[in-house]
Amino acid sequence: MKKIVLSILLLSICTFMCKAQDYYKNGVSVYSGGITYTVTLDPFVFTLNNASNQLIHGTWTYKDGRKIESDEDNDYLNAEVKIDPETLKKAFKETFTKAEYQKLTQVREPKFEIYLVISDDVIEELEFMMDIYEAPIFLQIPPAKYALLEKNIKKYVKIEANEYAKKFRYMHLSKFVDFSKIQIDYGTTSPGVYVKPVS
Repeated sequence: MKKIVLSILLLSICTFMCKAQDYYKNGVSVYSGGITYTVTLDPFVFTLNNASNQLIHGTWTYKDGRKIESDEDNDYLNAEVKIDPETLKKAFKETFTKAEYQKLTQVREPKFEIYLVISDDVIEELEFMMDIYEAPIFLQIPPAKYALLEKNIKKYVKIEANEYAKKFRYMHLSKFVDFSKIQIDYGTTSPGVYVKPVS
């Protein structure tokens, strides 16, 4: 009897994992909402990179076209770029339903990274990188949601840069997100259809 129960449990887990990964396969691009994402997927890390990105892995560039020559560049070392947390909340709220966001808040620690290219306080490009070893939930999010999130981040998120950062035409910023620590008040309404979470 125990063997039967164990077999059923293992089958359920395998079925869940297969369904969770139906959206994404390593090296196979996905398209939604006018955006094509290149997919990098292994047992530990899941990356979605907008195929139109050209600067995401480039070098910080001054407004006169010069690139930083080393990590010891004085302006680079003193540059500070921050994301306004309230505007990031707005982007999340406009993307995820209340039920969807509640599931994301169950992910403990920052397992979700947004890597951005910024120009004149505007987000030009971004890439999503997720730790899926302990948080496979990110594989369950359909491409349409990631495309919508990218659009909402570019639409709503405001950047704060100091005087050193303002010298650059292009710069990069990594934002690690711990959903469990970002509380969003949906009130009585939420974007999309509200689905009662499974208890």
